[in-house]
Amino acid sequence: MKIDKGLIGGGTLLLVLSSLSEKDRYGYEVIKELELRSDQTFQFREETLYD
Repeated sequence: MKIDKGLIGGGTLLLVLSSLSEKDRYGYEVIKELELRSDQTFQFREETLYD
């Protein structure tokens, strides 16, 4: 099944904003928080935040 990258991008944006709404974080902290929340199901690269 082909995954729509636009859909993933929108979901990633919401996850990042949710993390930042709790407290100020650097990019690395956001990535680690999202990986922790997803129980390591999702792994992000720093480029994802700035894409």
